[in-house]
Amino acid sequence: ADASSDQTESLLPPARADDFAACFESNGEDSRAREEGFWESVTLALCPKVSWTQFIVLVSVAEVLVYLASLFVYGLSNVEAFAPDQRSLALLGWKDARKIKHEGQLWRLLTPTFLHGNAYHIIANVTAQLLIGSGVEFGLGFVRTLFLYFTSAVGGMLFSCILKPESFSIGASTSVFGLIGFLISYCFTNWSFMGRERPGQRVALALFTASVVLLNSNLGPLADGNVDNSGHVGGLITGFLAGLAISEWYDLEAMRKGRVPDRFTPLQFMERRRRFECAPLNYLGNALLAAYFCGGLFVFFAYTDVDSKQDHVEGVN
Repeated sequence: ADASSDQTESLLPPARADDFAACFESNGEDSRAREEGFWESVTLALCPKVSWTQFIVLVSVAEVLVYLASLFVYGLSNVEAFAPDQRSLALLGWKDARKIKHEGQLWRLLTPTFLHGNAYHIIANVTAQLLIGSGVEFGLGFVRTLFLYFTSAVGGMLFSCILKPESFSIGASTSVFGLIGFLISYCFTNWSFMGRERPGQRVALALFTASVVLLNSNLGPLADGNVDNSGHVGGLITGFLAGLAISEWYDLEAMRKGRVPDRFTPLQFMERRRRFECAPLNYLGNALLAAYFCGGLFVFFAYTDVDSKQDHVEGVN
């Protein structure tokens, strides 16, 4: 108990900012923050260093293998090019709100991520997540990217179950939009840091994120009616909230090691500590993410009508 008390006291801000900076930077540990300019940011986002050990590569390979397997379960459909029969997709676990609610098949909130409706669908999703996800994983690492990816997948499908329970949805776009949501949250949580260290990085990231959102919004007269936009929006929201939570994890990890979190200057962190002495405020992102899932599950199981529309339609993500 005494050791814990001493550690807590060591994190309280000294009276002078210089003393505060010295006590946090005295351990000599190098910052793990990414620092790059405009063109370096663009290169990292569009031409990442892909390796077979990355999570985003492994999950992409798994999705391609599941897609190929789905072509052989009941054969091909004549609806689109290299489209698996819908019976295959139902058997392998597409989103079915009625079975999730009435039969407790909660795995159908995750398994649709590995299923795709045709050749274009799998190629587009895998390409998008490799381009975006490789850059994200370069900064986050394997485990946090895994958390972000699957949390966004489940959060997007849950949102779709609430707003569009009649659709049988498939596809990894919920996770792709979760990666985009993370980039948006990174702009919010690290905007000052990027401007302080490399101003070009935040310009590149803001332009890249806005372009990706606009290109994948599926709105207007040319919008595809078979696309489940609610799943996209749910993945985007979940990714944003997960990004806030991950940012808090990095802050707490830095404080445990006795140094200022990368996104703050010593003076900024001293002022933040004075405003955020209430411990729950340091876990606000985690609390919002938990509230999203708890609230979503409650609304779905308590209030969502999954039986009134008998003719379900297939939706792709």
